[in-house]
Amino acid sequence: MILGVDAGLDGAAVLIDSGGAIVDKFIMPTIKVKTKRILDLRELSKWVYSKGMGADFREPEIKMCYLESVHSLPGNGSVSSFKFGYVFGATEMCLAAHSIPYTLVTPKTWQKKYHQGMSKDIDPKKRSILAFNRLYPGVDLRASDRCKLPHSGLVDALLIAEYGRLHNSTN
Repeated sequence: MILGVDAGLDGAAVLIDSGGAIVDKFIMPTIKVKTKRILDLRELSKWVYSKGMGADFREPEIKMCYLESVHSLPGNGSVSSFKFGYVFGATEMCLAAHSIPYTLVTPKTWQKKYHQGMSKDIDPKKRSILAFNRLYPGVDLRASDRCKLPHSGLVDALLIAEYGRLHNSTN
């Protein structure tokens, strides 16, 4: 199985099988500390451990993880960039600590495949939702029943996993 991870406080992880079917999905867990939202390291670690160990605790479910490789962007403040980098680093450490093999993939790399033929005038998150709807019609990736749109972290994580699945099959 292939895991795709969109790292970030609003990110997510999606586990797919060799045929591309969604096996499990997980929105990055956060907790509130005073007025700030931070990554819940314990919950993230528990989920990765449960998938890394597999149902029978013998054979890991995750054969490879594709983790979105992120960096600071011009115009982002230092506090914002630090938070983003912290979540990425914590996610990477969690994968390493649970012996999950992973490959870093840049947004530009996986988006090039799935945003192909779409206008650059469309917001990248909207392009990803269009690509998701094309590849997975009828699949519900909303965070809850009250949401009207798919969760952008789940959408990106699924597309990253699908990129990894196709990339893995050609190696």
